[in-house]
Amino acid sequence: MNRLIDKTKRIPIQPQADKLQRLVPTAGGQKIVVFPDKQMWDAYDTLLKAGQLRGSNYDLLDTTLRLFKDEKEKIAVQQSGSMGNTGAGSVAATEEAAIWLDPTYNTYGITVRLREGTLARNEEPIRLFANQLFTYDASTFHTFFASNCADMEAGMQLADKQVTVGNYRVNVLVNNAEKRSSSRSQPNKDGGLSRRAPGVAG
Repeated sequence: MNRLIDKTKRIPIQPQADKLQRLVPTAGGQKIVVFPDKQMWDAYDTLLKAGQLRGSNYDLLDTTLRLFKDEKEKIAVQQSGSMGNTGAGSVAATEEAAIWLDPTYNTYGITVRLREGTLARNEEPIRLFANQLFTYDASTFHTFFASNCADMEAGMQLADKQVTVGNYRVNVLVNNAEKRSSSRSQPNKDGGLSRRAPGVAG
């Protein structure tokens, strides 16, 4: 009974690796996340390695790696998150890029906000993550992703699109006004009916 009342006496539940469980950090502590397969389990390790390529300009919350321009932006974003609603008319600080996993929907994501120098600063982390995910088809993804971002930076009005890269269906969602591009990749279970990205053999 004491353990129910006194949190300090509670026995922590440990994740079970054989059941693809991990203990991940949250804003208030830690929680256990169950991954759908070994591929995404391994991808979490890649998130950690990708963040380290940015020195101290990153953090990892839940299954999202946030990448910041510099320490000033990192502090602003973290403080904004801890304060919650910033009030009417104010704009919350946001990270310039994020690489994330969604275990519930077996989805891998890369989101970038195309500010000055965003791609150059985050090329290595994004490349490392995509290489692990797409393996032999990674170069095709990099070409497609870079081209999409370059068009957005040039001021072209882009539409959402879906392509197939290797064994993955890639949905690209864009916000032209904010120059934000989000790539969401899922294992392709539809027999390859999506339009393939340039350079991928049919």
